[in-house]
Amino acid sequence: MKKSFLLIILLSALVSRISAQQDTTAQKAAEEAKAKVEELKDALNGLNESYLETKATVDALKKIKISGYIQAQYQSADMDGISSFA
Repeated sequence: MKKSFLLIILLSALVSRISAQQDTTAQKAAEEAKAKVEELKDALNGLNESYLETKATVDALKKIKISGYIQAQYQSADMDGISSFA
């Protein structure tokens, strides 16, 4: 009877020690995951700010309108040796 009682106490101590180690491992993993999530949130916020700046620039450039036409001109000289048409 005493042997089985001691065995039960020993096993319960061993199980509690193993579960405590698993709890700390799980807590470390959870903390690492939270840190990674925060890092990704910061990166996403940076990309969002960059996008908004680019969008503002593109919206301003959309307002620029260029219109007009190109007129070509050709001149020829009747005399040899003429250097300009001024």
